[in-house]
Amino acid sequence: MLFQSKGRTAVLGALALALATTAHAQELASNFDQLRVLIKAGDAIHVKDSKGQDVGGRLLDLSPDTLRVLVNGSTREFNASDVDIVTAARHGNVAKGAKIGLATGAGFGALTMFMAMNGTCRNECVPYVVAATLIYGGIGAGLGAGFSAMSTGQHVIFARTGAQSTKLTIAPLIDRNHAGAMLNVRW
Repeated sequence: MLFQSKGRTAVLGALALALATTAHAQELASNFDQLRVLIKAGDAIHVKDSKGQDVGGRLLDLSPDTLRVLVNGSTREFNASDVDIVTAARHGNVAKGAKIGLATGAGFGALTMFMAMNGTCRNECVPYVVAATLIYGGIGAGLGAGFSAMSTGQHVIFARTGAQSTKLTIAPLIDRNHAGAMLNVRW
């Protein structure tokens, strides 16, 4: 009985620490001067203009007033007032991947040891459960960090103040003879 309460407390404490997250500031520029810090010439970006067109290409030049992009061999120039959103490829958060891997590996290690012990031992099993939890947690943290470092995705790095985003609204419509819903999409 003593093993069960101490072992569970240790495992739950380790999982709580592994799952704790920190707040990260999102890199988001609101003008082209700030955007200059986040991207450089040659970076692959996507630009969504005020007309809703999404253009992908390589950044050629960035000034306080204009953004020039190479799109399929031709140059497109955007005025700062016409650009709503700029996205760029960014790697995954390595720390978050490591934490998720640590929690997954530690949980797997602890579960494996609990299943292997089949509830037949007492205090003498605690070191084995803790060791398996730490070893598998370390392996999981390394794998999680590696997978996060390898993965990339498009992230918003510039958003013009007041730029409208896509909004979906659903409202019920009911009268004497009918019942339904009204769907409203804005972009």
